[in-house]
Amino acid sequence: MVRRGEDVRRYYRRRSPHLGDRGAGYRWNIEEGTLAFLRFYSGDPSLEAMERVESLLAEGDIAEAMRELNEMFYPHNYYSSDEMTARLLVSINRTALEQHSGCSVGHR
Repeated sequence: MVRRGEDVRRYYRRRSPHLGDRGAGYRWNIEEGTLAFLRFYSGDPSLEAMERVESLLAEGDIAEAMRELNEMFYPHNYYSSDEMTARLLVSINRTALEQHSGCSVGHR
């Protein structure tokens, strides 16, 4: 049940590999019995996945970074294969050195 002045979020939400995550926020007007439009929002799930990949590689979580990459739509639009291979190898090397030496190795 919606209370007076309460926002009804995600009343309309659509997820599409081509359009990303889109939706709108509404507020229910009890007196008039209508929905009032608040805002429209959209996102790019592949761009958000790339941001997570960046963070995971910095943390050395290679397996999770690979899962994120494999779940992206049209990944070739966001990175080149050669660049990502090099970045994965750098992260793998850094993580291996850290585990071997037991101390943190700086990265560039």
